[in-house]
This record gives sequence, structure tokens and C-alpha cells, in this order.
Amino acid sequence: MKNVGTFIKWLVNDIIKEEKDTMNASNIDEKDVSRAVPNKAKSWFQQQLI
Repeated sequence: MKNVGTFIKWLVNDIIKEEKDTMNASNIDEKDVSRAVPNKAKSWFQQQLI
């Protein structure tokens, strides 16, 4: 469970890197992604451990 923070950080950074052009076209900034992703990612990560 201690790895969830590492996973979330990696996921957010990867989304920002891979979707930068889409984010720019949609006027979504990195802060929006950083706020939106963690809760869903944490839930998904915990489900994978069950």
C-alpha cells in the first residue's frame, strides 16, 4: 500500500507527458490533471490489490 503514492505520481506525470497536446487544445492545465487523477487512481490501485 505504500507504493500508491509512487504510482499516482508516475501516472499523473505520464498523463501530462503523453497528453500535452490534447490538454493544450482543451485548455486543461497540469493542475487540473493533478487534482482529477489521484482519487480514481488510488481506488483503481487498491482494487488491483484485492
